[in-house]
Amino acid sequence: MPIDDSFSYESALDQSMLLFWSRGYFNCSISDITKTTGLNRVTIYKEFGGKEGFFLAMLQRYRDKMTSQLFKPLQDDSSGLNAIYNFFDQFIELSESGQLQQGCFFIATATDLPSHPPAIQKTVNVFIEQLTTLFTQAIKRAKMFNEISQTLDSDTTATFFVANIFGLLSLARATNNNKLVRDQVTMLKQWLSFHLK
Repeated sequence: MPIDDSFSYESALDQSMLLFWSRGYFNCSISDITKTTGLNRVTIYKEFGGKEGFFLAMLQRYRDKMTSQLFKPLQDDSSGLNAIYNFFDQFIELSESGQLQQGCFFIATATDLPSHPPAIQKTVNVFIEQLTTLFTQAIKRAKMFNEISQTLDSDTTATFFVANIFGLLSLARATNNNKLVRDQVTMLKQWLSFHLK
């Protein structure tokens, strides 16, 4: 899901994001970045402090432009169960429009997380914690609105959903198969239906 901009540092980050997304952090060098973006080494080190800083800037940009949009359904304070349904449903639409072919940049990064520098680990963990918190809050709202069983553990369910999002987006990246994405979303919603009031 690249972001359109006139050529700028933001454009350079977008161009490199696709490179890192396809190869992974450890298989990309400063030389690869300069070839992809047209930026020179001096600029990369001056503006970003090197490869790690450049990668962190990519994560920040992805979070600001893409992750914030993905999180929106869960941030609807007036909705509980529908907020969760709407969150999952958007992945069907994104898949069918060809926007899930690369999966999620954060989740792709998380697959190698123990090997990453601490600053990158922290950034990805913040993403996971934020998603988990949003799910927990939506589940608690659904309980408050008497939409789901009060016996459903909010924290455990939130962790379960996050794990499934990781699986769903990894599957989308690996297969680029719309039906598999739709089937996964359907099963997650069916699981919730067993816990309706």
